Amino acid sequence: MEILTKDTLEILKNFATINPALFFQAGRVLCTVDEAETIFARAEIDIKIPLDFAIHDLNEFLRGLSNFDTPGIIFEKERLVVLEAANDTDTKKRKKEIDDKNTYFYSYSDPSLVDALERDRIDMPTVDVSFDITENDFKTITKAARTLKLDLLEFEGTGKNLNLVARSSVRGSKQVFSRHIGKTNSVFRGILKLANFKIIPASYKIELSSEYMIHFISDKLEYWMSLEFESTFS
Repeated sequence: MEILTKDTLEILKNFATINPALFFQAGRVLCTVDEAETIFARAEIDIKIPLDFAIHDLNEFLRGLSNFDTPGIIFEKERLVVLEAANDTDTKKRKKEIDDKNTYFYSYSDPSLVDALERDRIDMPTVDVSFDITENDFKTITKAARTLKLDLLEFEGTGKNLNLVARSSVRGSKQVFSRHIGKTNSVFRGILKLANFKIIPASYKIELSSEYMIHFISDKLEYWMSLEFESTFS
């Protein structure tokens, strides 16, 4: 039995927002891509998957997992079996409270309905600019964008300052929210649609390419996204 940790569960929930269909390959790496192929995500997970299988509706499976405090998963040949499991940090009292009577069975999807990805990462064509953002920077700019109903996120280098900027794509909009995060000698504007910014909040190293691509890198998570064609590099 493999214990589904909170980190791995968060990754599955995040991947479901990118694409509800997911092909699980044996090992500890999961990858997904959205239907428009504008977002590619890679994650190293805490559990080891012993075999290849597919789930066509990941949200459906996650709703089943919500009935367990600590899901323990058994990988059978044709289905997943989920039980309530106590982890090593549980106290004896907590173990006594665990209800081991519930079982959730979930059959694998037809593999032909879910494409297996041919690679587990994307090579950046160029890296023209790189810098770091903190989790607090990440949360602040995305909260501001959503609160102010701004639909564009911009990574801006003025030749002096490095900023995270939330803007509107609507011409004539009077709202701009900017957060200063550092210094840079480069001049650039890397623009993303907020709707495509489906990333787990964390601290990231960011790489920008003038070939209209952005790469987010953390310890166990990586995302590659297409930049809007309004992006500019000097």
